[in-house]
Amino acid sequence: MPTPTRCLSPGDVDYPPQLASLTEFDGGIAPPIYMRGQLPLEAAIAVIGTRRCTPEAAQWTEQAVRVLVAAGLSIGSGGARGIDAVAHRAALDAGGRTFVVTTGSLADPYPPEHAELYARVLQARGAVLSLEPDGAERTMAQFLRRNHVLAALCRATLVVEAPHRSGSRHTARVAHGLGRLVMSVPHAPWSPRGAGCAQLLRKGAVLVTSAEDVLDALSLPLPTRLVRRAARGNAKARGGRTLESRTLENAKRGDAETPAGRTLRGTSLATLVARAPHPDCDLAGEVVELHDRDCDALEPWLEAILNVVTPEPSHLDAVCERAGVSARIAQRALLQLCLVGVVTEAPEGQFRRNVRSERRTKR
Repeated sequence: MPTPTRCLSPGDVDYPPQLASLTEFDGGIAPPIYMRGQLPLEAAIAVIGTRRCTPEAAQWTEQAVRVLVAAGLSIGSGGARGIDAVAHRAALDAGGRTFVVTTGSLADPYPPEHAELYARVLQARGAVLSLEPDGAERTMAQFLRRNHVLAALCRATLVVEAPHRSGSRHTARVAHGLGRLVMSVPHAPWSPRGAGCAQLLRKGAVLVTSAEDVLDALSLPLPTRLVRRAARGNAKARGGRTLESRTLENAKRGDAETPAGRTLRGTSLATLVARAPHPDCDLAGEVVELHDRDCDALEPWLEAILNVVTPEPSHLDAVCERAGVSARIAQRALLQLCLVGVVTEAPEGQFRRNVRSERRTKR
């Protein structure tokens, strides 16, 4: 049996008090809403973005939402394709609660293929809301109105990926007008799918690159499990000593070897880059100057790290596993490789090898 739709008006016990802020912003009265299910009691954050998201943005969203849910937040979004759907599903998969602010009749889910997703939201004690009664036709104007409701219901709005002209930017503007915190993941201004995020940052949105940044902006602590994981790191004991301690000891002796058995005594980073076996490396012969006093301890493993990073994004944990080093050694080595442009940091703790671009011969 489908969940019945309830009409809630200002003054009703279950009417969301957050919507009272719309009276000042819209210059009218708080609107009646039509709802199935129950709004989560936890503080909510809106996670929104383009319908045509990149795989990297979808992956970042999924990983970030899992952490936000673990931190005690509920997730609000618009139920659309792309980032919205990823955010809802990630919250559900993490055992959290989420709610959808959609358009038109709740008896006619939009988009149609998300009917199952909306059912999951309700089964997980979430809610699906609209400003229109059952049977109402869906219009373009409703999408703008629903953005107001979503922004008002949430403590903050996080834009993951959005083009220059998008509903996500409109929601962010409304959230800012309501005095809510607006956050955005950085994107290049020429990116067709992320230029809107660059504009938001230019206008004062908080720049975030991880779920930890989001929690910090909200003055919320990291989930306990993440604190414990960070404290443990990724160092694994072998023969009573960690890989990190063995690497540092070998480096100090000057006889460290890579897993392939090649001696790297006195090898500079520039040399490693120049002789890197990967065909996509295009920095041969480039002179690199380093000013890290710990560089000598890192160099024995720079080539090992370089050899295991591929053009496809790899998480730090995977890099550590492939290279056989601890997280601290890997992070410091990756930093050096990023500084010289051999490696690029991708979202949520991932790294990828830079692909060589075609050289221009025309002068």
